[in-house]
Amino acid sequence: HRLLGAGEDAVRADFTALLAGRSFEAVLPNVWSQYLSDMRLLDALAQHSERRRAASEAEWQVVDCAAYTSRVLGSVTNRTEAHHERMQALLGALLANPLWSDRRAKW
Repeated sequence: HRLLGAGEDAVRADFTALLAGRSFEAVLPNVWSQYLSDMRLLDALAQHSERRRAASEAEWQVVDCAAYTSRVLGSVTNRTEAHHERMQALLGALLANPLWSDRRAKW
């Protein structure tokens, strides 16, 4: 599920622009780049041959939110408040989403 919609698309676009075709390691310190698998993993899951489009057909749900990438982007661009705003929007979207709230569990 793409709960953040345009906000998530903006993170991906900004991060892709930051990389400008270079590897993570060429742009960021290894202490950050070694954990930047979230965006690529989410992209791979979105293209997976067994992916189900209807939530009722899925065995498990993946929230498409590259939270760590958002944090790194906020730090690199000196806009940490933007990361916090995105995470607050994610929390609101999760609380409003029946697939999440109907579980009646925190995780």
